[in-house]
Amino acid sequence: MGKNYYCDFCDKTFADKANNRKNHLKGLIHQRCRKAYYDQYREPGVILAEELSKRPCKHFLSSGHCSFMGSCKYSHMTDEQKQEMQRQIDAKKNVASSKTAESIEPPSLEKWLEKVQKCSKDKTKVDKIHKEQELPVYSLPPHLEGITNLPPSLLPPPPGIFTSLPLEEWG
Repeated sequence: MGKNYYCDFCDKTFADKANNRKNHLKGLIHQRCRKAYYDQYREPGVILAEELSKRPCKHFLSSGHCSFMGSCKYSHMTDEQKQEMQRQIDAKKNVASSKTAESIEPPSLEKWLEKVQKCSKDKTKVDKIHKEQELPVYSLPPHLEGITNLPPSLLPPPPGIFTSLPLEEWG
């Protein structure tokens, strides 16, 4: 059995021969499927500008269906769809402009000093918690005490090793 070629755009499988692939890639169905796939990732502003430059499709307006579908040179968007797309574009611009307005504000010295003081307070709290905690003391089980040259994974940790580790809260 020979190798098969699978087209992700068309969801079709066929024998993987150069001639078959060439004919498939030139085919109208493949080109429509490929265009439909990439159109879903286009920016709304580009789509709206393109649709506004086209005249409305008479077949689509009268029957709600166009036999040319994606390859029609006329627009298939209704006025409501165009208005909705314009609202999406405006909302996106408003979000972007509000983010840039917040980020333009230069940081002040007072804010920086507040952050530094807050960090130093947090460190002292952590240090106090470490000192106040009772850390367990580990020892070897009785059946391992007589064995020499134990691997490090079986040796108990040295006392006080956990005090230097940062305190993390779970949950």
